[in-house]
Amino acid sequence: MIRTAAMLTLATLALGACSPPAEKAAPGPAGAKTETAGAATPSGAARRPQDGPNGMAPRTRVFRDWMAVCDNVNRCVALTGSGGDGAWLKVEIGPEGDARPTVSFGAADFRDGEAAARPALTVDGSPPGADAVSALGRGRRATITGFGRARPVSLGGAAAAFLWIDEQQRRLGTTTALIRRGDAAPRAVEPARERPRVTPLRISGGGSGDERPVPAALEALPAVKECRVDVPDGQARVWRIGVEKLLWEVPCYRGAYNAGSRLFIAGPDGDDAHPLGLPVARGEPTPFIVNGDFDPESGLLTSFDKVRGVGDCGVARAWAWTGRGFVLTGEAAMEECWGLPSDEWPVLYEAVVE
Repeated sequence: MIRTAAMLTLATLALGACSPPAEKAAPGPAGAKTETAGAATPSGAARRPQDGPNGMAPRTRVFRDWMAVCDNVNRCVALTGSGGDGAWLKVEIGPEGDARPTVSFGAADFRDGEAAARPALTVDGSPPGADAVSALGRGRRATITGFGRARPVSLGGAAAAFLWIDEQQRRLGTTTALIRRGDAAPRAVEPARERPRVTPLRISGGGSGDERPVPAALEALPAVKECRVDVPDGQARVWRIGVEKLLWEVPCYRGAYNAGSRLFIAGPDGDDAHPLGLPVARGEPTPFIVNGDFDPESGLLTSFDKVRGVGDCGVARAWAWTGRGFVLTGEAAMEECWGLPSDEWPVLYEAVVE
């Protein structure tokens, strides 16, 4: 998809702090869900997940028409969208004490996949000014103009989403807080964490996923029999990942815009097969990839699971092959179909691929 988004980098936050009361999490449009990890306690203090070997557990909250997400190094984003209207708006801030927020927005035409080259943003009828975050927190409605049409975007829940991010980053009362600023120096903010580092095993001449019939040894596995109910005649895709070791992608289901499959490591004849479970940012490993592909030259496996055909909601993941298994290197998820293109989805987990 071709997309151009306007962006405002806020180098200074000069206007006075806006301190609206925190809002309770409520379902957003289109049946929004609220994650419990990192949710605010009844007293308003944020419950923080424990650090793990790969950083913090990602956290997601929905406040009316806005969603807020913090990833494994505590980089956070608040966002909203107009759904089928194709307009979206988000505020992102890094975990560093002196980080400054970035406001970005865009408008898309889902009929042809194009995005407005020069979208414009107003808040309650006026440009947001130098302190756009405060304007969004105080405002009632934003308007994004693209393709010659004004598209309204709700600001209901924006202030609460900003406040929640300030709590997650322990930025409340500092000069760099999004919504409840004070005189405390940025050094009071919790120190930033480093992203995990992953070195893939890159394989020259591993192939391009040639199709082959599923061998009898694989077909006999219970996991494959269960998987193949919907596509009994589908061909497997195969890549070489070692001496006499192949990665087999066995198709499990096909729909209008999603094709799911399972991965196995086995020999050329499907012997000595081992099913793969792929780690994810939250919860148990998944046995499936959706619309997936593997590139032996980079050692990276990808999956892109769409909730609907236009691809403005779903889950996108990437893993690196290490020679012993696949390690998660990135996950972005958009639970609500609010019109955001996939490269603007909030990140739940990200590692540095070396």
